[in-house]
Formats: sequence, structure tokens, C-alpha cells
Amino acid sequence: MAKFNVDEKIRVKLSGRTGVIKTVFQSGYWNMTDDIYSVELDDGSGTVTLDDSALESNEPTLVCVCGAKSTRNPTHHARWCDLYAKDNE
Repeated sequence: MAKFNVDEKIRVKLSGRTGVIKTVFQSGYWNMTDDIYSVELDDGSGTVTLDDSALESNEPTLVCVCGAKSTRNPTHHARWCDLYAKDNE
């Protein structure tokens, strides 16, 4: 399964440039060891093709701010918490 999805914001580790995933070539289909991604760079310099070891997520990681991890039900977050599942409303 691919580490990143289409239209996901990423950052290239070595250059620090950011971009958006446009195409995913999964390793299972092509008998490769790593998934290959076509990335359209935000600076307008074009599209590059890289494997998943050269990419990292550019999305901010969500952190629990309500303290639910210290309770008996660590998956039940407060409505104002970043990790609250809005689908459960």
C-alpha cells in the first residue's frame, strides 16, 4: 500500500522543496521494492519522479490537546481537541 496518496502535500527531504503528489506507481504492480511518486513542485519548476524514501509528509501532525490519552478511554477526545472525530456527530 502506498505511503502517500494523490493530492497530498509532501516535502522532498534533500532539497526541502514542497509539492503535491500527482501520480502513484505502486511497487506491487511493477515488481519494485519502493513505491514511486510523480510530484508537481510548488515553485513551478515542473514535475519530478521520486521514491518514497526521498519524501516526507508536509501536513502538520495532529496532537491531542484535551488529555484523553491519560483517561480510561483514550480514543474519546473532547470536541475542542484536534483529534476529535467529526464524523461521530
